[in-house]
Amino acid sequence: MQAKNAERNCPECGYSWRGLPGVGRCPECGFRYDGTTVVWRPPIRFLVFLFLLQAVLYGLAAHNSFTTSVPAGAILPPGVTPSMLNDHRGGYGYGIASAVSIVGAAVLLFGVNREYYVAVNSWGIRVHQWGKPRESKWAHIQSIKQGAFLCDWLYLDDGRRIRISRPMYNLAYSELIHKARSILAEHQAQSNNSRAPQSRNASLQN
Repeated sequence: MQAKNAERNCPECGYSWRGLPGVGRCPECGFRYDGTTVVWRPPIRFLVFLFLLQAVLYGLAAHNSFTTSVPAGAILPPGVTPSMLNDHRGGYGYGIASAVSIVGAAVLLFGVNREYYVAVNSWGIRVHQWGKPRESKWAHIQSIKQGAFLCDWLYLDDGRRIRISRPMYNLAYSELIHKARSILAEHQAQSNNSRAPQSRNASLQN
């Protein structure tokens, strides 16, 4: 687990926070930070696993696309018959599928997943996985639950969910999520305590 704010560098854009206040926003990208900010980045073996998984999924999709039989009435170049293509579609499919799977997985892994992290602080939680970062303040998070397949879910009060892809066993990630659940429980307890006097006053007035 890395406390990026201690290094005074933004996990989103790498901007140096040296000389900036201890609480605020990154002037480059708007990332919220304070003295409690903790950032988790996945180990390289987890990214390699994602690379292989993405390669398999892209390969299956590409193979299905390029192994479909050519219909008898298809318009083809002179001298090319549907049977000629259908006889070799399996080999072509595997070759094209392999190329597409490697290129597609590499783009996702080294492009989309280049800034791959989960950040927790007193304001809320920020997840940057699979493209655009998503964040939510604690007041809008209902619960943090473990998913079925290498993922956790943030359930928000408006019905939306934020997925967090996670390794199977990673102590640093487990500590981060434990910290997030503890902060969420504290915020919910404070919210319940603040609503209790209002409820009592309303019942007395009625």
